[in-house]
Amino acid sequence: MQTVTEKLDRQAEKQRLGREMEFLQQGSFQYVYREGKIKAINEEEKEEPLEVASAGLSYDVVMLTREREDAPESLFVVFEGDTEVPCLIKHRLYAPENRKLKLVLGISYTKEHSDFQKIDAVGIDLPYAVAKGDRIDALFYLVSLSELKVKLVHKGMSVGECEFTLPESAAMPEEKAPESQKYPDFIEKEFAKANIIGTEQVKEELLKLNEQLKEERLQRNIEGEKHNYNFVLRGNPGTGKNVIAKVIAKILYENGIVKSETLVEADREKLVSDEAGETAKKTESVLAEVIEKHGTLYIDEAFRLYIKGNGKDHGREAIAAISKALEEHSGEFSVIISGAQSKIDEMLEKVNIGFTSKFEYSMDIPDYSSDELMTISELIMQSRSLFMSRAAKRAFANKLEKERSGESFLNVKTVRNILDEAEENKIVRLAELKKKNDYVSPEEFYILDKADFAESETEDKEISLEEKMARLQQMVGLADAKAKIKKIIASTRVVHELIKRGVRSKDEPVIMHMFFSGNEGTGKAAVARLLAGIYKDLKFLSQGQLVECRSEELLKGDVEEASETIRSKFDEAKGGLLFIEDSEPFINAASEELLEIFAENAVEYSADMMIVLSDTLDNLKKLLNEKPVLKKVFANNVNFADYTTAEMVVLAKAFIKAKGYVYDSANDKMLAKLIDKEKSETENFENVKGVRKVVKKLQKAAGARVAQASESDEDSKVSDVRAITGEDILACMM
Repeated sequence: MQTVTEKLDRQAEKQRLGREMEFLQQGSFQYVYREGKIKAINEEEKEEPLEVASAGLSYDVVMLTREREDAPESLFVVFEGDTEVPCLIKHRLYAPENRKLKLVLGISYTKEHSDFQKIDAVGIDLPYAVAKGDRIDALFYLVSLSELKVKLVHKGMSVGECEFTLPESAAMPEEKAPESQKYPDFIEKEFAKANIIGTEQVKEELLKLNEQLKEERLQRNIEGEKHNYNFVLRGNPGTGKNVIAKVIAKILYENGIVKSETLVEADREKLVSDEAGETAKKTESVLAEVIEKHGTLYIDEAFRLYIKGNGKDHGREAIAAISKALEEHSGEFSVIISGAQSKIDEMLEKVNIGFTSKFEYSMDIPDYSSDELMTISELIMQSRSLFMSRAAKRAFANKLEKERSGESFLNVKTVRNILDEAEENKIVRLAELKKKNDYVSPEEFYILDKADFAESETEDKEISLEEKMARLQQMVGLADAKAKIKKIIASTRVVHELIKRGVRSKDEPVIMHMFFSGNEGTGKAAVARLLAGIYKDLKFLSQGQLVECRSEELLKGDVEEASETIRSKFDEAKGGLLFIEDSEPFINAASEELLEIFAENAVEYSADMMIVLSDTLDNLKKLLNEKPVLKKVFANNVNFADYTTAEMVVLAKAFIKAKGYVYDSANDKMLAKLIDKEKSETENFENVKGVRKVVKKLQKAAGARVAQASESDEDSKVSDVRAITGEDILACMM
């Protein structure tokens, strides 16, 4: 039996949709949303849906039209094959400039609709009350397997209607002979399960590995020799390394290398402890599980087991334990490690040679192209029963390209993050419409709009020297760093004034290069960007551009190759600031000649270029102690202290505001507790980066709260659709 509330809701729904249903002559119907369709159900059946004939369409009914005047004609599915009758759906169209709407109906038997067969075409003249770009709701009513009625509704009023006769049968396209499968099932299935496409290069390598191991299997059987089959996967985040690891584990199992296809996944958190003597126990426990099952161990971001410049880090104990197990249990299990190429190679170069030598197989995994990521996004959306409007697709593509040019691009992970954020924005957008008592149709909960991919934009304009200096001083925290930079600028001004007055020779170089010391996420790059502009306005530099690179890029290869790279990068940065991250390659540089070349060029270019070398304070001290030749290059050090919790609260509030959310400062204490909790539970919180992650969690919590409130009609909570509340903070602390 229905409750009184359910009956009232049912009546309200009927009243709200009544005007759109007047054209149905067969009886009174109402909308019920099921499995992606709006099906018509006889109102007289209060308790159960109307029983309909089991017969359904044997083909897809497809409409060809223009969704916008400036858009090409495109196909959309009106009714899928097997649709039962009666059935009603609604599709959104937009009025063309000449108010002449063209609908071409056809049928198709294939998913791609390449066999589209035209049935009929109708032109509908829209009334003058309809303006260009106005939304038109096209209501398609499948009366029977042969009769289709269409009605166009604009702002609740009928503006046109037509009928189509559907064929009982149509010519089926000739079936093509199935193509022979290129890759084994265990390769294809894992990639399909993870919605990964466009990995032909990787699949080819996996296929070759499979064939190679088949050949080696016979040799192993003859000689009875045990062999280590361990792998290094090099690739950026989000390139599907975990999926590839699963496929490799299956290949090893299929070819008798291991006795089980079990893949045990681990990372630094699972292997390393902060307490002395506990890391070996944690690692041995994971190894025991893998060895017992005769399977494969996969360590993601394995480079995190080796912390450069920290010989006391417990990660080295985990490496030693794994190396020992591979020695004592040779042939009983396999290990796969993965990470970004530069980081994983650096680790393998630095750690014990006994560990490195056990990884004979490697695979380089390329980034995805933009087209591949767009296709992956469609697969992800399909799995979530989501769709995009054309404008939304363009907005998504633009946002993806913007992310792609940034430093934190994560391939498929970035695609998922963008879609997650868009879904949250959609929930907020629809909740705001509901709050205004605007009609929201059921299918709109499954459509992402252009607005869902929007983000707050800051005007990118040239600002004055005074504004740049003010922005530097207004940066949160960094009191000592800002004071030191202010002194350095004043000192450099004096030197240039002395040159202008002839007191100091123009031929005497003015060295502006300096160290920025501090941990990750303390704003060093942001300050460098401002400093480049300040030095340009003060006419210390001619262009003021910021060029960023890592020291390993400069020092890679032999002396001749590295010398060319150094000059090329200095030419690129001439007139601006060259921001170099990581001093360790300088410390470990075997060639003193190369360091001399770097130092000479740094002095030569100093008339119109500034170098900032960024790393931790300990590493930079070590650099000057071990490579004194660089003392003549770097005259100053600016130290960037870690942010305090109070300063992180200020940063979080700024990020929340930039995202377009409202925040009540009365919740500052709770927010501080949340940040402290995240800091204590995260090994590398990384200051600003960690705060951004906290804000992202708060956004998700707010989205979940609004979604729950929308479902239960709790208006008080829906009213906070663009707010980060105390409730959201508490949800993140649970």
